[in-house]
Amino acid sequence: MKYSLINIKKSEYQKWDKLVDNSNEGTIFHKGSFLNAMNIDFNIYYVMKGNNPTAGVTISLDSSDKTKGTLQDYLIYNGLIFFNMDNTLSNIAKIHSEQFKITDFVVSELTKRYNIIELQMSPGIKDIRPFLWFNYHSENINDKFKVDVRYTSLLNIDKINDDAGLEENQCFKQLGYSRRQEVRYGIKKKVKVYENSEIDIFLSLYRDVMKDKFGPGYLEKLLKTIKYVIEGMQQERVLRVYYAENSNGDIVSSAVFCWDSKRAYYLFGVNKITKD
Repeated sequence: MKYSLINIKKSEYQKWDKLVDNSNEGTIFHKGSFLNAMNIDFNIYYVMKGNNPTAGVTISLDSSDKTKGTLQDYLIYNGLIFFNMDNTLSNIAKIHSEQFKITDFVVSELTKRYNIIELQMSPGIKDIRPFLWFNYHSENINDKFKVDVRYTSLLNIDKINDDAGLEENQCFKQLGYSRRQEVRYGIKKKVKVYENSEIDIFLSLYRDVMKDKFGPGYLEKLLKTIKYVIEGMQQERVLRVYYAENSNGDIVSSAVFCWDSKRAYYLFGVNKITKD
């Protein structure tokens, strides 16, 4: 049975988001709700096998040229994800074979529709051979995908709130020596960490810390994107903002986390450099 690539409509995003939640490779960054919150141009595709969506693809677009699929600031992952294969195929060999065929099809279709394609796929995508093999025999390097393999660390925090004291806490014991020292230092210095949904505090701190690193125009563009994302994910109830105060009550650090059905993600953060 042949595959087809179907550009889905905004009215289908709710169904899409549920499929993302149930996909082993799906992340919050693939969801229509997150992409909408970023206020960017994008396309979402179903890979159909007959009448059933068997995979999906997200592409973020250049605002001035819709033939360019480009990476966006703070869009951590995008690209290909698979649906329901554990339930429809009988063994791992068939799953791997089907995923390879789908990936090969997606590479073929995307290269027909876009002049430039930039993807940053989730760690769940394990076989990228169709990208590596595209135009394999061409002598022009620009005819091929440039592949940069990176790795993502995942931390299991199931026992972070167990009843053991700090030194016996299983999550704390798994941290590196320097990280454990930082935690002890924070406790000794009476640093207070709390949640607060007020994002203007975060934006003000970010602007103050980053004003010497970025030009004013670029910084304000970043802040605008950050605000869109935080407000959008707050509406979806999948984001929290944390602040850290020193013993004088001054806010010196902040971190923003979002989550989906499988894991949480560090999204934004800023630290104010202070002297003891």
